[in-house]
Amino acid sequence: MKTYNSFEEFLEDNGTSMEVFFRNYCNFNPSSSNQSVETLNCLFDQNIYSFINTSFMWSSTLEGYTFWRRLNDLWSSLRKKNQGIPLFNSKFNRGGFMKTYNSFEEFLEDNGVSLTGLFLKSCRQFSADRPKNTISDIKLVFDEHPESIIGTCFIWDKTPEGHEFWDNLDKRWVKYQSIYRDIPLLKANNLNGYLSKDLSILTSDSSEDDL
Repeated sequence: MKTYNSFEEFLEDNGTSMEVFFRNYCNFNPSSSNQSVETLNCLFDQNIYSFINTSFMWSSTLEGYTFWRRLNDLWSSLRKKNQGIPLFNSKFNRGGFMKTYNSFEEFLEDNGVSLTGLFLKSCRQFSADRPKNTISDIKLVFDEHPESIIGTCFIWDKTPEGHEFWDNLDKRWVKYQSIYRDIPLLKANNLNGYLSKDLSILTSDSSEDDL
């Protein structure tokens, strides 16, 4: 019977990941005060052998009841071999995927990019096809293909930031969006405000600060 160095390693060895586990945990515990590494760690320490059973409702997940039932039974059978192991691998960056976003706009801002500044400017200047001059234009692309919004809006190589900058951001977004689906483009209550500015954006060369 295999011995693991962490619960995270157990998940990876059995066809899933901490990203997926945390996504399900967040969906079942929507309060923001519960969605933290510290809370998850406390729950693991308190209920190490029933952790899978008590973290979320299996039947409500994308993986389904049978998948988590199998993992739960296997995890319970390993309790003597894996007593006292930590939740995470020692190499794991606890701040990484654990952060959740309420919109693509918020994701960009957390990575140093303004949706109405640098991102919109890049769309206007370096679009591969029809220029995307407004937030409305970007929203049309996002609504159809949210997972590829960074990759399809403009040509990375032509921007001052360069291909590597946007490629790294695109990879982070694709991974995040595949786990946390149905994220809107804009922060709550921003849509009407942005759309009202679209006409002036089309007819002026406003700077990023003006936007």
